[in-house]
Amino acid sequence: MRAIVYIGRAGCTSCTRLRLESIEPLKELYPDNVEVHSGYDGKIAEVNARQTIDKIPLIVVEKDGVEEFRYHGWMNLKDLEDIILCEQETLTLEEVFKWR
Repeated sequence: MRAIVYIGRAGCTSCTRLRLESIEPLKELYPDNVEVHSGYDGKIAEVNARQTIDKIPLIVVEKDGVEEFRYHGWMNLKDLEDIILCEQETLTLEEVFKWR
């Protein structure tokens, strides 16, 4: 299964909405597959080192610890769950948007 890494910031209205409506319910369903980062830490530094984080909220999709893609902005709970459960060997953001 894939992992979802959420990066946001306390006080960011869009970040809070995404976290409350999609990320936290997803974390309850898949606690081992969802990470929440709302303040600068080692994971944010790692993601930023790969490619500069220039917008939040940010959703990073990883498979086996390797980043597959990232998405800035809103993504609903169903799409995020489908990403976690997707059994395709590789997955792109374009493929996710084809599901909609």
